[in-house]
Amino acid sequence: MKLKKFIQDYGYTITKLIITHVVMSVFGLMLYLPMPADNNLLVGIFGVVSLVFYFFMVNNDIGKVGAQD
Repeated sequence: MKLKKFIQDYGYTITKLIITHVVMSVFGLMLYLPMPADNNLLVGIFGVVSLVFYFFMVNNDIGKVGAQD
């Protein structure tokens, strides 16, 4: 019964976080796939940019949950 209550309480947030991770994966692929293989500096820059983007996406969802506690 505890699991059922947990799913009822946090199911929407769990779904939002799963969708956020899918969007982050698509964004990462959109950045990485068109890159030439020999340009390591550009790949590194876009890697850092994508990590910052991921941080803000996840932090936005988690921050709303933490503010409710």
